[in-house]
Amino acid sequence: MNSHKVHSHFDKVGVKYLSSPMARFIKKIEVQAVLDNLPLSLQGTSLLDIGCGSGYLMPILLKRNPAKITGIDLSGVMLNRVPKDSRIQLYQDHFMNLKADHLYDFVFLCGVLEFVEE
Repeated sequence: MNSHKVHSHFDKVGVKYLSSPMARFIKKIEVQAVLDNLPLSLQGTSLLDIGCGSGYLMPILLKRNPAKITGIDLSGVMLNRVPKDSRIQLYQDHFMNLKADHLYDFVFLCGVLEFVEE
């Protein structure tokens, strides 16, 4: 699916998708997988969440005290649902267009690869 189709798809179904039983099931598995592979403290770290959608991982990650979380997603509808916090920086774009100004300590890519053509 090309990036324009993905963008249009999640702008149309974003809110419904978030509340679907399948999305809740997938989010539960993704959250546990991410948390199981991170240190208990993220103090001072910089995180990148590619395809962050509504930012459902971010409130959980913020409890571990990272310095910064950068989220990038194609859908403005989804990004508008990301919790507000001074440590969160958001970009609406394709992740291949992200111009990182520094290295990230941890990068998350949950539920994205199935939408990438190349």
